[in-house]
Amino acid sequence: TLDETILTNPDVFEGYHLKFCVLMQLKQYAKAETVLADAIAMFPKDPGFVMDRVTLLIEQKKVDEALAVLTDLEQAEETDDSIRRRICRERAQIYAGQEEIASAIASLNEAKALAEKAGEFDADVIFLLTNCYLSAGEYDKVLDYSRQLLEKSQDVYSRETARYYIPLALKLSGRMEEALPLYRDAVNEFRGQSLASPGNLDAYLLRVLCLRDMEQYEKALELLDYVITLQPEKAEPRLVRVTLL
Repeated sequence: TLDETILTNPDVFEGYHLKFCVLMQLKQYAKAETVLADAIAMFPKDPGFVMDRVTLLIEQKKVDEALAVLTDLEQAEETDDSIRRRICRERAQIYAGQEEIASAIASLNEAKALAEKAGEFDADVIFLLTNCYLSAGEYDKVLDYSRQLLEKSQDVYSRETARYYIPLALKLSGRMEEALPLYRDAVNEFRGQSLASPGNLDAYLLRVLCLRDMEQYEKALELLDYVITLQPEKAEPRLVRVTLL
């Protein structure tokens, strides 16, 4: 279908981009690279295809080359702040994958500043920052950003993960008395979500993590066994079960 789209509408961006995305999903990287070369020849100044190239380079484990492409795009005259924000976020993902957490945080703070300059709350950036600060052991920052996500994020996964991160940050800061009622509230919320949507795996797993943190291990294992019966093909519940055992 996309080949036909490109043939009949060779000047339409989406045909090339979507074909590239499909080939990436299929892990057919050589074909994806060919499509991307055609697209860049057709749209040499389009930053979207440059970002696609970065995605390809990361999948090919060519991290230094991907970082160089991001730097070139950042310095291009036609690059605006919205593209710079994407560049910072992509760069942060690369650094996080290399466990260079301080560098990832620096890039994400640049993206956050650009979002604030545009008067926007970038939930994706704040969620990534929260996770980086959790890895870095900066629990006050985790608490602050988790509260912001819970209040403002439109993304269900980041918002509900933040609901769990708030008591977790308190616990890791040695403030378990403050954390306990918030864990209980979170358990009740996640239970309600599970009842409303029995296929919602995240709600079950976040509830398990709350029970684990409260040292209610038997309840957590019982719930996990139910989830594994419900969705036996999923790996995540089994991995969480390992940590509990």
